[in-house]
Amino acid sequence: MNPFHAGTFGLGVAVVFSLVAVIAGFLGGFRNDQRLGEVARRAILADAVVLTLCSAGLVAAFLLDRFDLQYVAYNSQRAMPTFYKFSAFWGSLDGSMLLWAWMVGIFGAVAMVRHRDTDRDLLPVVAGTLGLVLLFFVGVILLTTNPFKPFEAAQGGMPFVPRDGLGLNPLLQNPAMVIHPPTLYLGFTGFTIPFAFAVAALVTGRLDSAWTRTTRRWTLIAWTFLTLGNILGANWAYVELGWGGYWGWDPVENSALMPWFTGTAFLHSVMIQEKRGMLRIWNLVLIMTTFWLTIFGTFITRSGVVSSVHAFANGTVGPLFLGFLVVMLALGLGLLLWRMDDLRTTPRIKSPVSREGAFLLNNLVLVGLMFATFWGTVFPILNEAATGQKITIGAPFFNRINAPLGLALLLLLSVGPVVSWGAITRTNVRKHILPSIGHGLLAGIAVLLSGIREPFAVFTYVLVVIAASTIVSEIWRGARARHRSKQESWPVAVANLVDRNRRRYGGYIVHVGVLLVFIGITGNFFALQKQVVMSPGESVEFAGYELGLEAIESRSRLNYTSQMAIFDVTDSAGKGQTMWPERRQYQGSKNENSTEVAIWSRLTADLYLIFLSEVAEEGKGVFRFHLNPLVQWIWIGCIVMVLGISVSTRRPRWQRLNEQAGS
Repeated sequence: MNPFHAGTFGLGVAVVFSLVAVIAGFLGGFRNDQRLGEVARRAILADAVVLTLCSAGLVAAFLLDRFDLQYVAYNSQRAMPTFYKFSAFWGSLDGSMLLWAWMVGIFGAVAMVRHRDTDRDLLPVVAGTLGLVLLFFVGVILLTTNPFKPFEAAQGGMPFVPRDGLGLNPLLQNPAMVIHPPTLYLGFTGFTIPFAFAVAALVTGRLDSAWTRTTRRWTLIAWTFLTLGNILGANWAYVELGWGGYWGWDPVENSALMPWFTGTAFLHSVMIQEKRGMLRIWNLVLIMTTFWLTIFGTFITRSGVVSSVHAFANGTVGPLFLGFLVVMLALGLGLLLWRMDDLRTTPRIKSPVSREGAFLLNNLVLVGLMFATFWGTVFPILNEAATGQKITIGAPFFNRINAPLGLALLLLLSVGPVVSWGAITRTNVRKHILPSIGHGLLAGIAVLLSGIREPFAVFTYVLVVIAASTIVSEIWRGARARHRSKQESWPVAVANLVDRNRRRYGGYIVHVGVLLVFIGITGNFFALQKQVVMSPGESVEFAGYELGLEAIESRSRLNYTSQMAIFDVTDSAGKGQTMWPERRQYQGSKNENSTEVAIWSRLTADLYLIFLSEVAEEGKGVFRFHLNPLVQWIWIGCIVMVLGISVSTRRPRWQRLNEQAGS
C-alpha cells in the first residue's frame, strides 16, 4: 500500500477518534453519564492503536528507504546505519510531531486502563482533555507537517523520486540523540496525564486531594523522564557540539528546564496538601503551568522564532501553537475562577519556620528560577517583535540571576527535611540543625585552606555538606531506633527503614543526587582552556598534561570521511592515554561537517580535545584543549536521582507481601 495514503488515512482516523473523545468526555463529565464516559475512554484507546500503526509505518518507511516520501528523503540515506535510520523518525519537525502525538496516545491508553475502576467519575473528563490535546497535535500534523507527504508530480509527469536521500543532520548522528529526544518527549507528554486529572477535578468538583494521590506516580514518571532528558541533552551537547561545555542557556535548553522547575515544585507542594489540606489552588496552578510550559517549549522549538541547533525552523506551525497556548491558558484560568470559592481552604501556615513553610519557600525559589529563565528566553523574542531588532541574552544573565537562587534552594534542601510540621522546636535546632551547620562550617574552613576563593563554590560546598549531614543524620537516627528496638543488624535496619517509608527516603536519595549535580556545576569556576596550532611530532603542556600529536590521518567510513588527530597524552603522574579528536564530512548531508571530541574522563576532571580545523598545505591542525573539573559528578548525580525515584515509586515490601497473602 502507498505509505502516503495509508499514513494520511490513519491520521484522519485519529482526528475523528480524538474529536469523539472530546465531545463524549466533556459531556459525560458534566452530565455524570458513564456511558458517554466509556465512549470517550474507548476513543482514546483507539487513538493509541491508530497512532501506533502510523508511527510503525513511518519507521518502516525509513528502514525500507522509501525516498518517495519527502520526510524520508530529507532525513535518511541508503548508506546511513540502521541505528540512525530508526532515530531519523524524530530527527526533524514532521516526525517529532508524530512521536509527540503517539506518546500522548500511549500514556492516555495506559491511564484509561489503569484507572478504569478506581476513578470512574474523573475518567470521562480525563479522556476528553487527552482527546483535546490529541486533536490539536494530530490536526497540526495533517494540516502542516504530514511526514507521509510524497514528492509532487511535475505537470503531466511522474513524481520525482530521488535515488538517495540527503541524510540525517550529522549533529544528530550520535548515540545520545537516539535516546535523548524520546526521553525528553516522555517527560513532556507524561505531564499531560496529571494536567488532565486536574481539569477533571475542576470540572467534576472533586477538589480534595484524591486527584493528587492518583497522579503522584504519573508526575514522578514524567519528572524522571524530563530529568533524564535534560541530562542526556546536556551530555549530547558536551560530547557532540564541540564547544567544551554542557549547558549554554540556549532558548531550547531553557524550554526543557522550565517545566522541570515547576514540576519539582509541584512534587513538593502536594505533600503540604496531603498532610495539611493547604495549597489546593497553588497545586492546580503549578500542574497547569507545568503542562503549559511543555507546550510552550514545543512552540519555541518548532515555530522558528529562535535560532538554535536544537530548533526546527518552520514558521507555519508557530501561529497554531500560539493559539493552542492561549486556549489552554484560558481553559485553566476559567476553570480555576469557576471553582475559586470551593478551592479556598481554612488551614494556614502557622510559622514560616516549619516544614510546610520550608516547602512553600522551596516552591517560591523554584518558581523564581522558572520566571528568570522564562524572561531571559522570551525577552529577545518580544523585543524583536516590537522593535525589529535582534538581541541575545547570554549565559551571564542567567548565571547572575539563577546562581543566588540555586544557593537558596540548597539552603532550603539543607534544613527542610529536619524541620517539624507546624513550627520549629528547640529540639530541632539543638539536635538536628546546629550539628549540621557545624559540619558545614568545618567544610568551609577546609575549602578555604585548600586555596579555593570563588564565593559561589565555597558557599555551595558548605551548603552541600550541611544538606548531606542532615540526610545522613536522619537515616542514622531511624536505623539506630530499629537496631535498638528490633535487634536488627545495621544493614537490615537501614534496608527496612527505607522500605517502610519509601517516599521519604527515596526523596532523600534524590536530594543526594541533586547535591552531586551542584558539586559538578562548581567545576565551571575552575575550568581552563588553550588553543594551539600543532604539527605531527610536536608536544605541548596543558594543565599538568603533556599532549603529543602523533599524526593526522584521513579515514573513510560507511557514510562519511574524516580527519582524525592522534594524541599521546600523559598526566603528571605518568599515566598515559591515546586520544582521537576528529572532524567528519558526511556524504550528501545538509550540514556537511561535524566535530567529534575526545574526552579523558576522571572523577576529578575531564581532559577535552577539539580538532577545530586543518591548516591548508601545511599538515598542521588547529586544536582547542579544555580542562573541565568535576563534570562526571553531574552524570553520577543524575543516576542517583533516578535511583531515588525508583525507590520512591516502588511499593513497600510489607505491602506487597500483604497483597500476596490476601490474594
